Amino acid sequence: MDKIVPFGEWLPDMPELSNPGALTATNVFPRAQSYGPIKKLTPQASALAGRARGGVAARDAANDTYMYAADAASIYEIRNQTPRTVGSSYAVAEAEDWEFAVFSGRVIATNYNDHVVSLAIGTGSFTSHITAPTTLSDTPKAKHIGVVRNQLVLGYTNSVTDGAQPNQVRWSAIGDSRDFVQNNATQSDSQLLPDGGQVQRIIDGVEYGLIFQESTIRRMSYVGAPAVFDLDPIDRKRGTHVPKSVIGLGRSVFFYTEEGFFRNDGGSDSTPIGDQKIDKYLESVFDPANAHYASSAVDRVNKLIMWALPTAAGIADRIYCFNYAIGRWSEIELSTQLLISAQTQQYTLEDLDSISTDIDNGVLDSFDSGTWRGGFFQLGAFQSNNRFSTFSGANMAATIDTAEVQFTGGRNTFIENTRPLVDGGSPTVSIGHRSRNSDPVVFSEASSMNSIGECPQRNEDRYQRFRVNIPEDTDWEHAQGVEVEFTPAGRR
Repeated sequence: MDKIVPFGEWLPDMPELSNPGALTATNVFPRAQSYGPIKKLTPQASALAGRARGGVAARDAANDTYMYAADAASIYEIRNQTPRTVGSSYAVAEAEDWEFAVFSGRVIATNYNDHVVSLAIGTGSFTSHITAPTTLSDTPKAKHIGVVRNQLVLGYTNSVTDGAQPNQVRWSAIGDSRDFVQNNATQSDSQLLPDGGQVQRIIDGVEYGLIFQESTIRRMSYVGAPAVFDLDPIDRKRGTHVPKSVIGLGRSVFFYTEEGFFRNDGGSDSTPIGDQKIDKYLESVFDPANAHYASSAVDRVNKLIMWALPTAAGIADRIYCFNYAIGRWSEIELSTQLLISAQTQQYTLEDLDSISTDIDNGVLDSFDSGTWRGGFFQLGAFQSNNRFSTFSGANMAATIDTAEVQFTGGRNTFIENTRPLVDGGSPTVSIGHRSRNSDPVVFSEASSMNSIGECPQRNEDRYQRFRVNIPEDTDWEHAQGVEVEFTPAGRR
């Protein structure tokens, strides 16, 4: 008998026996009927002086792309593989980070300990952004920053006049992100949120913004003077305790809370996207004490929202991938300091001299590649060595487990042969098996593929699952499942 056991949706929260999906999907990303390979990180710049705490990609008026990133003490412009210091002498606490906004041709950055700073994209250095009030000591500091319509918004603020205000949001004058003098004419103002806990994140919006608190999500809608903005709760049941898990894409915002992963589209409630899928699994491995190491980014090419989260190791050593088009998940075993939604930079032939003077040494991509044109979305990350990198190397080693199956009800099954349905990559197959649902799973020795595409296996047991390992640095695009040859065996 022959049967194809597909690699279905990764569902670690479901029972292993007769799971409708896959039990393991590691170092792959989900597609509609298969899994695709995750590329290794390839360094694109020299190292920052310290751990990356935040970053952003921005375009200037000429549509040239620049990358900015920060560690505890400095902000850098990363161009042509060289980080150039464009801001220094900062003092960011270990559990704090930088947040960036792009508004009216400027990159604006905040870290709560220091005053808000900015520069014109591609020129100069970071200097104090807020020019009013004129007294520098009284300008607001903030943990969180965003742009709503035509105004800069700060959250979790601190100033000499007001002191620390974890529940406050404060916004600039219309069209002037540097003016924070509260004035009805300019419509710069502030508001203390009466409930919901500390401000955790501000999500940009053209029509409206979203303010995430610890236990409430508010919609920030422009209504004009004198109120300027209505800050209406749209979800009082949940907010987030992991600020850097909140990430927007179009009208949708994705986030992690104590209940698991959710999506909110600006409406009156939030939709679970991890329930009965990965929420319980993640709860068992996530380390909330080190939530400040978390980060998130969008991979637009593969339609993925990606969260780097800390586990028991105390660092962000796992990445969880959610395909927002089809609602499927996967997992990457990789340590990162920071995930970042980056863009390719534009290079001239003269710029290439700063990367390599030898075009034949295999370091450079083809000159036909979009790498050199600039402005293309790409997923980036800072590795543990403080270097900005992109997921553009050879394929990582991948592991995918099918669900546990019982081919012949009430009897054992004898496996005669297996064929991995992978379009390349020299995969191997091993069989996990057990006699009782309560027994530990024992895996057979992995079998390599022969010349006719089979991974010969012999195994007899009641419950069986099939693990496919695909070596690193091998080429493949789709992993779909395992074709199994079997015959019913006797009872045991």
